[in-house]
Amino acid sequence: MLDSVHTLSLPLIVLQQRLAIAHMRFVGFMRTTRALVPIEPLNRLQANQADRIERTIGFLSEHGSAFHKGFR
Repeated sequence: MLDSVHTLSLPLIVLQQRLAIAHMRFVGFMRTTRALVPIEPLNRLQANQADRIERTIGFLSEHGSAFHKGFR
């Protein structure tokens, strides 16, 4: 998906945006003006992977700026 060396040089907001886009594409969600509307129900594997992506986005939101500064 994303090259780890390349991602270290990207600003945190870009990483968050790419993760959010990957999350929407993978899970099969379609963005509307106010909500994400599921196109089809998730199977267990998709739900687990979507949960991991959401936790990664949450981690980056909370700790990302400090984490990112360590690689400059």
